[in-house]
Amino acid sequence: MAWDCIVVGAGPSGGAAAYYLASSGAKVLLLEAKRMPRDKICSGIVTRYTEQAVLPIIGPQGLDDVTIGSCGRTRVEGCGRTVQIRHRDLRFVDRRRLDYAVAMACADHGVELQDAARLTDAVRDEDGLWHVTCRVGETQRTFEFQARYLVDAEGSESILARRLQPEAQYALALEVAVPYAGDPEAVIDWSAGHGAFFWLLPKRDGVAGVGGGTIVPGEWRALPARVRAHFTERGVACPDRLPGHRLRYVGRGPVARDGLLLVGEAAGAIDRAFGEGMRSAFVTGRMAAEAILAGGDAAARYNRTFQRRWRPFLHQRATFSRINAALPLTPLLAVPGLGSRMLRSFLG
Repeated sequence: MAWDCIVVGAGPSGGAAAYYLASSGAKVLLLEAKRMPRDKICSGIVTRYTEQAVLPIIGPQGLDDVTIGSCGRTRVEGCGRTVQIRHRDLRFVDRRRLDYAVAMACADHGVELQDAARLTDAVRDEDGLWHVTCRVGETQRTFEFQARYLVDAEGSESILARRLQPEAQYALALEVAVPYAGDPEAVIDWSAGHGAFFWLLPKRDGVAGVGGGTIVPGEWRALPARVRAHFTERGVACPDRLPGHRLRYVGRGPVARDGLLLVGEAAGAIDRAFGEGMRSAFVTGRMAAEAILAGGDAAARYNRTFQRRWRPFLHQRATFSRINAALPLTPLLAVPGLGSRMLRSFLG
């Protein structure tokens, strides 16, 4: 059986692409390497922009069901100065539950979900048909699926993305949940310098998500110790092992070719200033679906739309990230109102 589209990866970007394709009548196969529901290392921040993108898929009740906390204040620290910002409630979601809710919404609209299916290769034949090979289930039997279009949402470790964008760069993010009884406000601290920052996100039941990230590869080895030291000094105990993952970003170049469309982190579409990727994931997933549904050369259309609508946003975020990497401290945060405006532009 040949599908209209195969989507690889059941996170927000793949789920969004599959949902909008199936909602318009396309036959869609959604492949996920792990057994659903599965864990995902993520801060779980849902900004207003992300909320607007996810609500059409899982609805208000679905979003409430996956929410595990919220806060209405954020403290921004850096350059020896603290900025207190009040804002509309910022949600934190459990990615295990969110991704599963999105996958179930896809299934409700006719998407066939095949989990525990790990992509091993994908080849396009002379007739323009993609042949996708996977190892499925505990037995690791090999199966081949065919489709006219292929949407890659496998994230930073995507083998197809590395073929199309070999010049990608990577950041490192670490995060862990810890007991926490402090103030119910989020904290973003850029005082680390050298392209690194730390965060603390208070959630329900006396738990906070704490972590740190850096875009400088030379700082990766030292990052776990720096994160532990940072929070230990503030009375928050971190475990010896800090789970982490790489974040993939690309500054230029195509995000699609020959019926293959990269979305989310596979496309290098993350907010480098904050290391946040859910907003880009939902947006690029929908853009890819719209490009396919329009017919014709979907890859060319998606490339144009991505460059026009999304690349400027990513470049804007990368500018601050580069400044933070170049300076020991970020003096821009000391400019009255700038830290506040920057955070509000992120939160919506």
